[in-house]
Amino acid sequence: IVSLDGVAMGLWTFNQTLARRELMRMIVLHELAFSLVEYDGFRRFVSSLNPSFKMICRKTVKEDCMKAFQEE
Repeated sequence: IVSLDGVAMGLWTFNQTLARRELMRMIVLHELAFSLVEYDGFRRFVSSLNPSFKMICRKTVKEDCMKAFQEE
């Protein structure tokens, strides 16, 4: 499979768990506010990239971060 800009994508399957983990990683790495996930602009951007992503609230992303912290 080749995207419109000519990048070979190969076979790809969306993974909600992986996407949430990467969202959490981005928030922690860049010290972003948990409320980022509730900004209309961020939600629209994510939806434009992948409408299959089930957006989470700031409480859920905070819980994901705290759980990851405890596991470390």
